[in-house]
Amino acid sequence: MNPKSVLDNSPGFTLVEVLAAVLILAVASTALINMSSHTLLATSNAGKQDEALQLAQNILNDDRNLIESSDVQPVSNPPSPPGYTTAYQIYVQVTPLSAGSVNGYTTPPSEYQGKNHVTVQSIVFGTVYSAIQPYVLTVTVYW
Repeated sequence: MNPKSVLDNSPGFTLVEVLAAVLILAVASTALINMSSHTLLATSNAGKQDEALQLAQNILNDDRNLIESSDVQPVSNPPSPPGYTTAYQIYVQVTPLSAGSVNGYTTPPSEYQGKNHVTVQSIVFGTVYSAIQPYVLTVTVYW
């Protein structure tokens, strides 16, 4: 019996086939790991965005009630309330609304530029010198 004929007919994989299979598995597993890390990052960011939106809406409602009930203006940059998982920066702006346009709207300070943020706005009617005047109340929460 010829030893070469036994090796040629033996069942199994060649070294090239094994290397090709390992390469395919490596590429596929790298893609899956990359996709799962992006999913975790998106989930984390969505949680922060949801919490920031809830905070912005709470501040907007509190400030709306403050403006509608008195001549007091809200604090322009209140501290982030305790109990939130992220330290948020809050930017509040009250702008008079006259002749159908917003006058005097300013952009947030430069330290807020380029950060993730959520902005909510509302038209509020406040009393100034016994006259009702509309305002645009803008609350932006950054993280």
